[in-house]
Amino acid sequence: MDSKGTDEEAIDVPYYTEDKKDGFSDPAGRRQSDMHEAMQRNPNAKLKNPLAGFTKQELFDDVEQFAREKDLMHAIDELKKGALIAQSPKDYETFGELSDEEKQILRNEVSSWNDVAQQ
Repeated sequence: MDSKGTDEEAIDVPYYTEDKKDGFSDPAGRRQSDMHEAMQRNPNAKLKNPLAGFTKQELFDDVEQFAREKDLMHAIDELKKGALIAQSPKDYETFGELSDEEKQILRNEVSSWNDVAQQ
């Protein structure tokens, strides 16, 4: 049980790749329907971050592959920054890839969401 007294299981959200003949599956062979089943069993479950566990190099390699496949190489720097933030949103202050201006924008965004949550 969590601090609110509810049972919450963490649901592993695998990194899915498209398989042309069989829909979507992750490298461990699980099906996307497995995640949906787990969510139906416990709709209050927290989802695990699908980017957790990747090294920065693995993350950036994935982003570059995605950008090449989708013809987005012109936005590669922004995509890499976005992937870093998505992987570890609370650590954005430590990312050398982000400028001071970008970090300030994120601080302002976090602050505005905190204000909304307190209302």
